[in-house]
Amino acid sequence: MPSFDVRPASTAKNDGPRLLRNFDSQLAWLAAKGSSEQWGTTPRTNPETLAKYGKKVENSEAGMSQPWTKDSTRAWVVETTVPRGQLDASAVEILDEDAVEDEDGMVQLAVAAVVIEGKAIDYVNSVLPEQDEKDPFVYIHYVLTDRRAGELSRGAGSFALRYAVDRARDLGFKRVCLDCWSGNGGRLIQYYEKQGFSRVGDFGADQGWPGTVMEMRL
Repeated sequence: MPSFDVRPASTAKNDGPRLLRNFDSQLAWLAAKGSSEQWGTTPRTNPETLAKYGKKVENSEAGMSQPWTKDSTRAWVVETTVPRGQLDASAVEILDEDAVEDEDGMVQLAVAAVVIEGKAIDYVNSVLPEQDEKDPFVYIHYVLTDRRAGELSRGAGSFALRYAVDRARDLGFKRVCLDCWSGNGGRLIQYYEKQGFSRVGDFGADQGWPGTVMEMRL
């Protein structure tokens, strides 16, 4: 399994679009696993979503050294260091235009990202309030690998998840929440259970999209 490093998401590195490319890279893989209903087949990248995720990265940069509040967003990118000569064509697509090889021919390849926020997404509010003053939590809004990296991204999602949990712990929280698709036999639920999360409750989002809120107690 590759080794990983983490850096804060950056507008200078164009990480807003990177977050969306991670989404888009999942579509064919999900379809092959029988999970195409999770996100459909239409790429997420469009002017509206580019603006949305660009703003998330901007907010993360601005707030990274500020006190955590309900309106906080923090985003990180997971990278692995690899010989450029060993990358296949799909992995080369991930490299930044300004990617620089060191003297040994190594480059930093972004393979995953994670975003945490100070409040829950509105579509889960039937199960989880925006925030709970008596039982506060950090919400993992996003954790995704870039499937174009192939085997180089193996384990990167779990690494990013653990990193987010550790940051929540550093902030003094005892609870981390997230939501996931519950279709295709609950495979994604089972994945998060293996990562240490437990079910809180089920919800239905737009067009009957079935989801489950999960939590980890720290």
